[in-house]
Amino acid sequence: MGSPVTESGRGWSEGPQHTVQISRPFYIGVYEVTQAEYEGVMGRNPSQFTKNGEGGRAVDGLETSRFPVEEVSWNDAREFCGKLSVLEGATYRLPTEAEWEYACRGKTTTPFHFGSSLNGDKANVNGNYPYGTTTKGPSLGRTTMVGAYPKNPFGLFDMHGNVWEWCEDWYDEYSQATSKDPQGPSTGKFRVIRGGGWDIEPVNCRATDRNEDPQTYLYISIGFRVVRVWE
Repeated sequence: MGSPVTESGRGWSEGPQHTVQISRPFYIGVYEVTQAEYEGVMGRNPSQFTKNGEGGRAVDGLETSRFPVEEVSWNDAREFCGKLSVLEGATYRLPTEAEWEYACRGKTTTPFHFGSSLNGDKANVNGNYPYGTTTKGPSLGRTTMVGAYPKNPFGLFDMHGNVWEWCEDWYDEYSQATSKDPQGPSTGKFRVIRGGGWDIEPVNCRATDRNEDPQTYLYISIGFRVVRVWE
């Protein structure tokens, strides 16, 4: 877990690289939670990017029900998991940071699951600031339908870009020690978000990039995906 010291754009919080053992199987959402899914469970859609601009930003009449939900806090995401658990009779939660990175990588070791460069061609990011190449690429300036870009080796979509994804953990610095099923610290000030978003430079959408925000924070490029506990 974490990035090698030789990786371009590496942040100090991405090290030291260390070994993590994930001992329990888990299911993780193939897609980020969509606006339709969130509204179906919560009875509301807080998103900014909506078909008719109810959230403040119309997207040319595009059908946005399959766009990822955004403008959701960590608290909102946790509430969604709780309500979905009751509805389906199963246990849903947010991924731990270790589970998220494992899922994102799909057993690859490059900055992105598809290689070492990104300019908006393989993920919904700000392509004006390419990584690993000098060629600028697309920048949609908004979210887009989940699954619009290539899946990773585990069959998961949008692990890079589209929206940041909340993790269960409180943010903390890494330790050199090997850990088993790490859960993060028991308390803290900020929750972990991973993966970058549509408005983010590719360097901050790498598999190992880490960011953190207060658990009440709302932003136009923060969403989440869920884990279903293996039973």
